[in-house]
Amino acid sequence: MGGDGSEEVVVQRKGTRKSHYINSPPIPTAADKKLIKSIGDSQWEDVTWDETGHRRTPNGLLGNLIRVHNLGVVQKDDETIPVTTWKHFSLAPHVTYGSVQGQIRHKFWNYYRVDPSDQDHANKVLESAAKKICKDLFSNLRL
Repeated sequence: MGGDGSEEVVVQRKGTRKSHYINSPPIPTAADKKLIKSIGDSQWEDVTWDETGHRRTPNGLLGNLIRVHNLGVVQKDDETIPVTTWKHFSLAPHVTYGSVQGQIRHKFWNYYRVDPSDQDHANKVLESAAKKICKDLFSNLRL
């Protein structure tokens, strides 16, 4: 405060409950995207991780993107329904990506890359993981 013109930053907490939302990391350049390999039907292995420091798991980021882009309700056959499954994300329109489901897929692939020969299987793993994350997410809600 000593007259140097800098402003004091005040951090306020919004309530006492912990949130499961974690800010997404900055989008890396194409060269800095993490190389992942699909394992089984719904898991990933981060090939670039050297087992030191902190890392965000691909399914952790996917879950975060699903929580951030959940609109709450969508229209289906002139009826408003809550968004509770991965399929419901396809009902929410998005101007650029066709649906919110497409937006989440696009943002996921902004952070990660796979070997081009494994891209089809990786897309299937992404779908399977998203379905499981949505199922777990809504069954764990404390309503």
